[in-house]
Amino acid sequence: MTKANDWEITQVCSSLWRGWPLDAASGVVVEVMDSCGYAFTERARGLCVGVAVQTVQDAREHLPNLPREILITVLADDEVIPETGDLGAAVAPGYVRWAVAPSYPEGVEGVILRRFRPALFHELHHLARGWVMYGYSPALGDGLLDSVISEGLATVFEREMTGIRPPWGRYPAEVEEWVEEMLNLPQAASYEHWMYKHPDGRRWVGYKVGAYIVEKAEANSGLSAAEMVTFPTEQVLKMAGIQRFV
Repeated sequence: MTKANDWEITQVCSSLWRGWPLDAASGVVVEVMDSCGYAFTERARGLCVGVAVQTVQDAREHLPNLPREILITVLADDEVIPETGDLGAAVAPGYVRWAVAPSYPEGVEGVILRRFRPALFHELHHLARGWVMYGYSPALGDGLLDSVISEGLATVFEREMTGIRPPWGRYPAEVEEWVEEMLNLPQAASYEHWMYKHPDGRRWVGYKVGAYIVEKAEANSGLSAAEMVTFPTEQVLKMAGIQRFV
């Protein structure tokens, strides 16, 4: 679990206190912020609002425990996932932040149309699970393997809702070797290396292992990632037929 820094906490508090207009039907506030020298067009702003409201409405059908009111901040930032041109975060209970890169070849509107909805499904699953950067419930655990399962659940939910398998959800043929590798990691193993970029060049090892474990759990149980949203790590592992010795 990556903890929020002071800037993120300040952003959460200031945004929630601004009193942005709430879409009464969906319970969604969409805040589109000009940033990094980029000004969103009116069309881009409209796309963000429309996609966000519809996505939250669709997610609520599968995740009834989502917060009643959700704030979604969209901003421009080139510090994103290079492969996709965007970056999402479930920052706090009821608060999602999504960044889009103005420099991406297909343009801001292209990234919004391609990536905003899948990214929101991923982050909304985190909100429903309580897997957020600030205000997170310790009951979920805070170890690396807890991150693996929570990210795996959100990644599989993203795919199930959109039909798109993101690059961090595409696991290789040797994924079972990766599972064993992660099960045997020391407590002090680097989150950055195992969840994002490993020194040996592998990307998103933890995400890919998590997606594999969740899909095994689904196949064995007949349950979906949405239905498992509140299941603890050990339960998901057990459903996948994986035993961890602790």
